[in-house]
Amino acid sequence: MDGSGRSNGVQKLVRPQKRNRLSVSCSHCRIRKLKCSRTQPCDSCLRTGDSDTCLYASRSTRQKNDDSLDHNTKQELTARIAKLEGLLLSVMSSDKNTNSISANTVQNYHSGNVMSYAPNTFPSSETRHYQHEMERIQDVDDVARAFGSMRVDPRENQTIYFGGAHWISILSEVDELKNYLIDNDELEDVALKNSATLRDVQTPSSLLRGIAPPATQEDILSYLPARAIVDVFVNRFFEVYGTTFVFIHEPTFREEYIEHWNNQTKTKIIWLGLLFAILHAAEVSYEEAGQVSFWDQHDLLRPFADFKSLTVQCLIASDYTNPVAYTVETLMLYIQFDGITTPDRSIETSLMLGIATRLAMRMGIHRNSKAHPGLTPFQDEMRRRLWGTILISDTLHSFQLSLPATISQIDCNCAMPRNIHNDEFGPDSTKLPPPRPLSEYTEVTYTILKTRLILVLREIMNLINYNDSPSAGDISRCELSLSEAQATIPPFLQVSRVEESASVSPIIQSQRISFDRVYQLGRCMLYRKFLRRARTDPSVLQYRLSCVNAALKVLQHQETLFVHFKPMFSPSVRRRHKFTHPTLDFFTAGMILALDLYYGIEAKSRAPSKDSEASRDFPNRMEMIAALQSSNQIWALSKDDSVEAAKAYGIFSFILQKVASCQSANEDVVGESVIGPDALATAIELRNYSFGTQENILEFDWVI
Repeated sequence: MDGSGRSNGVQKLVRPQKRNRLSVSCSHCRIRKLKCSRTQPCDSCLRTGDSDTCLYASRSTRQKNDDSLDHNTKQELTARIAKLEGLLLSVMSSDKNTNSISANTVQNYHSGNVMSYAPNTFPSSETRHYQHEMERIQDVDDVARAFGSMRVDPRENQTIYFGGAHWISILSEVDELKNYLIDNDELEDVALKNSATLRDVQTPSSLLRGIAPPATQEDILSYLPARAIVDVFVNRFFEVYGTTFVFIHEPTFREEYIEHWNNQTKTKIIWLGLLFAILHAAEVSYEEAGQVSFWDQHDLLRPFADFKSLTVQCLIASDYTNPVAYTVETLMLYIQFDGITTPDRSIETSLMLGIATRLAMRMGIHRNSKAHPGLTPFQDEMRRRLWGTILISDTLHSFQLSLPATISQIDCNCAMPRNIHNDEFGPDSTKLPPPRPLSEYTEVTYTILKTRLILVLREIMNLINYNDSPSAGDISRCELSLSEAQATIPPFLQVSRVEESASVSPIIQSQRISFDRVYQLGRCMLYRKFLRRARTDPSVLQYRLSCVNAALKVLQHQETLFVHFKPMFSPSVRRRHKFTHPTLDFFTAGMILALDLYYGIEAKSRAPSKDSEASRDFPNRMEMIAALQSSNQIWALSKDDSVEAAKAYGIFSFILQKVASCQSANEDVVGESVIGPDALATAIELRNYSFGTQENILEFDWVI
């Protein structure tokens, strides 16, 4: 039975029309269910800042079924909806495309404004679609907010970052809700206080905090040496590492240092942790430079508790998993020198670096500070410096362990540090001075230039790790990026010959070597897959030549460092990290030469003709053998105490023996006898790079 049949037997009910009653409250009070004062504007709208849109409905407007908002308000609401749509779009896109990046970010990378690198140089259709969507939402006001929000707590000197998918970030898009969160934080403060009290009372066991109760501030202060001793160590730290660990602002730290000695009871435990980390670094620097320790120089008894252990105690006592100012800085200092004092590559150091990276992200250090106005200019600059150091460490540790990097660049848009002197800004600065040209050396110049090289190295690592057969276009783009990054290095920071570097300070000389090591390592990694293919494919012969030449230059640096510092190294130092953990670029370069020599032997056995393209060798083949043999003698010094050194020594010895055996069977393979016992001295004569004299050497950083 249809509807018409039912209507014949049943009387149709007609709902009475609702009376068009005139509302006496304004539109905002009616929506919020608040009592309206019925004034124009009302008291509630005055308090919330909605005076311009405080409107009352009229009978005529109700009959016309029209709303009470004017045209400008409609446009404002429409824009807000569009902004929220852009937020959701960016969140969904970032989840689906973690290996891609916006076109604007790529442009900022090439201009040196953002610590981010180009995406895979072989973009897929998904990557292009994501880039198109990202370009489309650039029109949304302040797109950085679409990737998260940040809470700045000046009382605790703490920042907490929330990603774009977090509910607080979404609420922050609505001014009324955001203001409510800001103005009504009493409940949260009480909860945080009770949580901290409960944690202190229960002292639960934790994998990251241990099982013992944390040390008290009084206990930690009892291990601090006399001020005269601490003064020496602090001065030495900034003298030796002032341009390496630029995330510690020396003028500010010295002011806090004076305040500490004036009233030690007011010093925060995490600041004490930073101080002990500085003392540990300064203590290690004596041994790094081959000098007698401070304690032996002054005939003093070493402290019962070492500075490294005290740093750990301060980190645990300060609850480092809830980071505040100086938490990440202390962790990074601890991690850097933990890696230096470890004989071989350690997954533990990498795990600690991952924790530090996560804590830095929790504080929003990986994001552009301009999107968060609660930060001061001083905080902005120091966060950029800190993130640059973290990015460098993450890249090199990932390379050493052959693991993917912890940092995904699509999540980061932190700007580059400014090339300014430490005395040009401070905590009270209302704005930062304009950056100086890179040709003018400052405390942060080294970090800026090295970060640019590291960003390209990450791009090369992604290319060779995720593409077995990179195209010529991929190689060319990486070559161009690497050349552009190297071209930004001013002439006074580029490697020079012996006679040109004799009058240069040791710090500048070490930074020259460091830059060129990263540059040559990038070339080695970019071309290494063409070593065997070049034996049969003349079209890629140039790649093989570039790879071998880059490897030779890396080993030149190894010989230079060893020969000019050899008299300063005690046997215990030689057996340690200096030839293993932070020097895997030397291992990589030696392996490239060893493989090329091995492939040459294979090619000779298959095509013994002298005119064969496959058996053609480089004119500097004897230099390759000399470089490998001299490098092998260096590795031999620590082969009994380091697994990495033992592997390098074993492999290189095998290749050299095979070359010698092939020479005995067929003189044409090498053309001359293998270099004899004096290979180290002979190879050094072939090298054109040097540190000059060693009398004025205070310290050298072996890390890349």
